[in-house]
Amino acid sequence: MTIKVRSYNTIRGLSMAITTLLVALFWVYALSFDIYSYVLVGVIYEIAWLPMMLMLILVPLFSIIFWHKEHWSFKTAYPYCILIYFVTVLLLFYNS
Repeated sequence: MTIKVRSYNTIRGLSMAITTLLVALFWVYALSFDIYSYVLVGVIYEIAWLPMMLMLILVPLFSIIFWHKEHWSFKTAYPYCILIYFVTVLLLFYNS
């Protein structure tokens, strides 16, 4: 009986993909809706905007580093994370 264990790279890629989606959804939501119409949503936004801004800068850098370690393979999640970040940054610049 064999037990299949996820490799470290698969778990790291999955965590990068989830982080990418959370950051992208945060910024798209902030651009799409009036976040200050509800007090609780405005408070959460004000607390989270600085860490999300740092993640918007740092996570693509880590994605590029990890993608390089995977020998630029498109079978990993890293190039798609970079693409999602690129689209998110474009939305931030052109919708503001």
